[in-house]
Amino acid sequence: MVIPACQAATVCSCCPEVRFPIDAGLKISLDDFFNYGCGQCRTLLQFPLSAIPKGMEPKNATIYLSPIKGNLKAVRAFRNLSQFEGREVTWRTRPKTEKAPFASSYASEDGLALNALPALENCEDFLGVTLETKSPGSLLVREAPYLRLRFAEGQEGGDKHVVSNIFSERRYSFSPSFQLVRYSPVYDASSSATLTFFVKNTGDHPFAFNIQISPDGEQFMDDLQAYTVNPGELMASSPYLFGRFMRVKIVASQPDVPTAADIWIQAQTENYIFKKI
Repeated sequence: MVIPACQAATVCSCCPEVRFPIDAGLKISLDDFFNYGCGQCRTLLQFPLSAIPKGMEPKNATIYLSPIKGNLKAVRAFRNLSQFEGREVTWRTRPKTEKAPFASSYASEDGLALNALPALENCEDFLGVTLETKSPGSLLVREAPYLRLRFAEGQEGGDKHVVSNIFSERRYSFSPSFQLVRYSPVYDASSSATLTFFVKNTGDHPFAFNIQISPDGEQFMDDLQAYTVNPGELMASSPYLFGRFMRVKIVASQPDVPTAADIWIQAQTENYIFKKI
């Protein structure tokens, strides 16, 4: 069973009131967000647990993160004591955590995996996690962490299956800018069964919008559908082609006019759990 993070954010001690953009990734380091050397960055994650069927006991639970770049190795994970809103949380408003970490691990080129089974004890509605380090260096990870669950022996197999749909959402706001072409953060769609992109024009001039797809998060091509979005208009689209990584591209109608937009990426992940009768 795969559960994508429904909330994700980076907070920084040197800017306790600032909400940081996550279009470049989520950062974990002993340095501040801009590498000025005056603070540290932590990544906050939140996973919904309501889709786990009652009576099903996880045998394994692992949080997976995909690194973009960095030289940080040792990462510690703490369980949050309250929920947070990814677009609003700051260092000052971040949730408190348990005193002891529930897991620690080492990042590699293949990714970062953290044993989350101890953290699931007594969790009902959500699992909140804070990732930090005590080691020098920094790590930048993609904004699509997920929690993978495997269930106890005797609860999988057989001919009766339970299907659960897990909803996740990403929201971004583009403030007015004269940049001719703009891109949303990269979205990892590998665990999404259904995916819809919503784009609202919050500016005063029309713009064109495309979904772009990519095999590796670096090389992108336009999907087959393109739209013109007028001021105040909300447009929705789903990708015609599939690629693991996707993003929204916005192109101004003219080089000298600004664009502004709100973007929603909403997804459902289907989980099939085979249970003996």
